[in-house]
Amino acid sequence: MKEKSVELLSVLREKTQSKEIKWEKTSNPNEYKVQFSNGSAVTISKQPNAHQVGFVIFNDKGGRVDSATILSSSSVAPPPTSAYTIINDIIISITKIENKEDETFDYIFNELKKKNVQ
Repeated sequence: MKEKSVELLSVLREKTQSKEIKWEKTSNPNEYKVQFSNGSAVTISKQPNAHQVGFVIFNDKGGRVDSATILSSSSVAPPPTSAYTIINDIIISITKIENKEDETFDYIFNELKKKNVQ
């Protein structure tokens, strides 16, 4: 895995968490893709219950620039700067956005602030 790939994934995590970029589901289960204006793209994926994530970076012609499948031991938490943690964080953020978690909590809290909650 290239050093620039980890840097790119870190920026993608930051932009995803701040809702500055939008990921799209692909036809593969548990896989998401972000496409850039020049045609380059990044896909990330997570295998459920397998402690395995992956990514592929594509250039503007669709060729692979870098890719990796990363396994994590369930007994030892990977460091926050590891590619596994970064990709996992991105997927968690995407899921939270898809499920409108923040909006749901905000709505419920606002309703609870009202006097007559039904």
